[in-house]
Amino acid sequence: MERLIIAGAGMAAAQLLKELVQLPVTYDIQLIGAEPHPGYNRILLSSLLAGEKTTADLGLMEDDWYARHGISVFTGETVTSVDVKGRKLFTSTGRTAHYDRLVIATGSRPFVPPVPGLTGSGVMVFRSQADLHAIRQAASTAATTGSNAVVIGGGLLGLEAACGLRKLGVVVTVVNREDRLMPRQLDRTAGEVLQHSLGRQGIEFRLGAEPRQILRTAEVVAGIELSTGERLSCSMVLVTAGIVPECAMARVSGIPCKRGILVNERLETDIGNIYALGECCEINGLTFGLVAPVYEQARVLARVLNHDRKATYIHKEVSTQLKVAGISVVSAGQLPFVADSRSQIVLDRVNGIYRRLVYSREKLAGYVLVGDSLHNAMYEDLLEQDQILSRAGPEIMFGQNNSVAEPQRVAA
Repeated sequence: MERLIIAGAGMAAAQLLKELVQLPVTYDIQLIGAEPHPGYNRILLSSLLAGEKTTADLGLMEDDWYARHGISVFTGETVTSVDVKGRKLFTSTGRTAHYDRLVIATGSRPFVPPVPGLTGSGVMVFRSQADLHAIRQAASTAATTGSNAVVIGGGLLGLEAACGLRKLGVVVTVVNREDRLMPRQLDRTAGEVLQHSLGRQGIEFRLGAEPRQILRTAEVVAGIELSTGERLSCSMVLVTAGIVPECAMARVSGIPCKRGILVNERLETDIGNIYALGECCEINGLTFGLVAPVYEQARVLARVLNHDRKATYIHKEVSTQLKVAGISVVSAGQLPFVADSRSQIVLDRVNGIYRRLVYSREKLAGYVLVGDSLHNAMYEDLLEQDQILSRAGPEIMFGQNNSVAEPQRVAA
């Protein structure tokens, strides 16, 4: 029986295993992960911080799932390098393991800007359960002493973390280098509506600003100086400025990398019997940070490992559906939208509602929703079907899909 080793035990690896056990192929599988817990839902960490979820909610499988499927699990261990010619790998515990096939699913690491003082005590990232524990401890101290927190990064993770800290009684300021929130998903007006809604929850913002240095007193965080010259008092700094594919092990092992580990549409590297998927991989210049494409990669790779020669990953732009502090946020289509597009907009700043439907060449080309995703399923269908619309009237905006053009008849 061939031995399959998976380096990395996060969500991508868990989904790959779920797919594999449903297929006829049989491997002797070893799973190696750095954290004490394999395969938990990292997306729910923000909800756990806010007290909306418990640790029990994070599990992707039952505790005995791996044993029931004959999978050997090694936690608290990382693969440090691979002998690609000898098909063996070396781990942080000094262990050597031989493989027939190797899947690298090492995920990503937080990006920490090169700012003086942005390391050490009082400065945290938000990636793991261990990070969550450290953040909770710092937040408890901050809430007790009445000190503030600064979150660097105005993307989804930063906003969710800020909301979680606010619920723990901490005064929070979000610092974002862009002049609006979530610029990859939202246009300017949508970002303003979201900012206004979050502001009503007590979160403050400094947009169009970057950290210049961390201010310390006796090695303890006392504040942060911004590129604008402003100084903010705080006792903790949480860095949520994006992610970087974790491919250090692949690089030292001679596995080709650029931003991520280079793979083709079958998730194969240039080295025989070595694959990569998830946030650590790069396909045709693309890297990945959302669950939907990663899970699709897992489905494809399971079929590849099942010797399906037709299995290939085809990247599709999918709608991003999120909840930010209970506020619905949906974005579909490629931002910025094409130059010849035209938009219909509904804007209710008082109630925090924004809808923008974007049309190009008589088709729905994309949309942005904040505070109201009631008709999202219909919009998603129209976008996926790529149909020509006879008109783009208010009926689509308000959930009535009766504008699909009749098929043109060709005279005999």
